[in-house]
Order: sequence, then structure tokens, then C-alpha cells
Amino acid sequence: MDRYENANAKEKRLTSYGKLTTRTLVISALLIAMAVVLGQFSFMVGPSVRIGFSRVPIIVSGMLLGPLAGGLTGAVHDIINFMLRPAGGFHPGFTLSAMMTGMIPGFVVQLSFLSAFKKLNKNRKVFTVANVITSVAVVYVIVTLLMNTYWLSQLIGDSYLVLLPVRASTQLLANVVNALVIIMLAKPLESFKKQYS
Repeated sequence: MDRYENANAKEKRLTSYGKLTTRTLVISALLIAMAVVLGQFSFMVGPSVRIGFSRVPIIVSGMLLGPLAGGLTGAVHDIINFMLRPAGGFHPGFTLSAMMTGMIPGFVVQLSFLSAFKKLNKNRKVFTVANVITSVAVVYVIVTLLMNTYWLSQLIGDSYLVLLPVRASTQLLANVVNALVIIMLAKPLESFKKQYS
């Protein structure tokens, strides 16, 4: 009987990944608060590059709670951050980018659970080095380089191809640091996931 209950509990945890529950919303709200606080300590390098750590909780939310909750976390964070510290006019493209920053890591984790990748993720851990690096790299390419650079080119008026090399070099360093922070927090985050999921 005990083994059956453990199997049921494990199956319930695996199928509930990505669903919006009260617990998911509370954890998401805590991660939004962390991102807002960390966003207050970001700084601008020139007119088109902002460096900070507010992406770490957004990426963690996608990995921890799934793509839906991660996307909502990113979008709500962007809107709250704009209200607290506006930098120019509101651009919905950046909210879309923030949503994608939360969604992409959730999709990466879901892909790592597929049978094709079982050799890489035998223990079904969420915060593996491969998941973190893949998540941050895909967010860097799709969101930072492609989407955000395009939105900035619209706002600033500079050419997309002029902004791209400058942003690519400076944001690469920021994303490497973000990945290292998440990797250092992987063990506590994994135990948090096991305890509260």
C-alpha cells in the first residue's frame, strides 16, 4: 500500500508541472517580488544595454513552475517594473520578451523530460547544468539578441544591425553570470522543488 501511495504522489507531481495552482501563484508572486527588487539594482551601459540580475528569478520561475507560470511571472514583473521605474515609454514588445524569458526555460525543462533525452536527465531533475545552460542560451539568442534588440531599434531609432553587436557582447557576459548564479542555486532550488511540488 505504501509503495502505491508513493507512486501516486510521484505521478501527481509529474503531471501537475506547469499547472496554475494556488501554490504556483504564491511562488510566482515571491519570484516576481525578488525580480522587482533585483531590477532596482540594474544599471545602464550606454543607451541600449541594461545589466542586472532581474532575469534570474524569471528563468527560475519557468524552470520551477512551468512555461505558463513562467510567462505570467515575466509579464507581470515587466509591468510592475515599468510602473516602479519607467525608462522611456511603455513598449508591449518588452512585455512579450519578458513573457518569453519565463516560458522558454519551462519548455526546455519539459523537453528534457521526454524519452529522447532520458539519458541526459535520468533522475528527472529540473535544475541540471544542461537545462540551465540551454535555457539561458536560448533566452539570450531569441529574447536578448533578436527580440529586445528589435524593440530597442524601434524606440531609439538606430538600425537593428548597429545595435546587435554592442548588445551581443555586453549581454553575453550578463547571461553567463546569470547562468552561473542559477547553477550555484541549483541544489537548494531542486530541494525546494521536491519539498513544495
